[in-house]
Amino acid sequence: MKLRIFALLSVLSLATVASVSQAQVPCVGLTAEQCASINQATNDAMGAAQPFAQGAMAAPLGQAQINTCFGLPAPDCALVTEATVNTLASAMSFAQDWTIDFSVNGVPGSGPVTFNVVGSGPVVIDMSNPNVPLKFDQTMNVRFSDGTNSGSGPVQARIVDGIMYIDFGQGWRSIDLMEAANNPDAAGQLPINPEDLMSGEIPGLDALGDVLPTIAGLLETPGFLSYTRSGADFTFVADLGALFKDPNFSSSLMGLSAGLGEEAQQVTGVLMFLPMLLNEGKITVVQTVDEGAKLVTGLQFLVNASINAGMLGGDSSAAPIVVDLKFTVKLSRINESFDIVAPEGATPLDLQQLPLGG
Repeated sequence: MKLRIFALLSVLSLATVASVSQAQVPCVGLTAEQCASINQATNDAMGAAQPFAQGAMAAPLGQAQINTCFGLPAPDCALVTEATVNTLASAMSFAQDWTIDFSVNGVPGSGPVTFNVVGSGPVVIDMSNPNVPLKFDQTMNVRFSDGTNSGSGPVQARIVDGIMYIDFGQGWRSIDLMEAANNPDAAGQLPINPEDLMSGEIPGLDALGDVLPTIAGLLETPGFLSYTRSGADFTFVADLGALFKDPNFSSSLMGLSAGLGEEAQQVTGVLMFLPMLLNEGKITVVQTVDEGAKLVTGLQFLVNASINAGMLGGDSSAAPIVVDLKFTVKLSRINESFDIVAPEGATPLDLQQLPLGG
């Protein structure tokens, strides 16, 4: 059962990446030149910050005149900006090869947890279905181990006309994503609400104007954010350890808390605790750019964290908990035609009987 749950999480995460990236970019249907012009007017470097901030943050950051190249030379920043814009605006279909590697080590009383998925298949952005503008057909091999139990096996997944189909090797099951989104009981069983997935909205974004100077100060923390190029690879790094250890971090959070609403104040309260909890934390995004085609053809997303287990369990001598996540995807056959059809004879899946929380 755990293997199936992790496989379902993988499918929904993959759908999130494909759907939200398209939903948040207002350039779909425009030419690359028109889209580039819009982004230039908003912020010359916003495309380069795509891994960190996505399209919905473009206007606020542009108003604050924040340089989002983070040390990347201007010509390289312009190249990755154009490639990002072109890919988001014009790549309406592609084949992808992708992997997910996740591990947790050092949890007291538990063995190492590992989860691995290797997948491939086509993705089509289908704007004829505005509710779920996505089709894909993915073949996956999934492996899972928690130190005591382990499992592996093939999984197939498709999304066609707003229906997600999954085959764990025992026949196709189906989930109507919009029906699940409109059913509070069923949607509550999903790790990601499809309605939220498709909205592309960021709650509280309109309140950012009052705290943009504070955010700008945090972004300029020495050693926190960097952007570099090596050949075709553009690497963005957010070093949370450098941010949390900076002496101005706590006072900046207090300023954020004062300028935002009650829910945001609760979040900043949690963030105040993070420097004591997180020994090290690094988020890395690597974009591979085809300079001739001006397209992003590969993406890596990595999270590496070392957590102070003593803060959680009260044992100051406890070894740290180490968490590693790596997601990679390579794109090919961009804007070629793919025939993705629904499988026959799928049985509807009762989400309320799927123990995703256990």
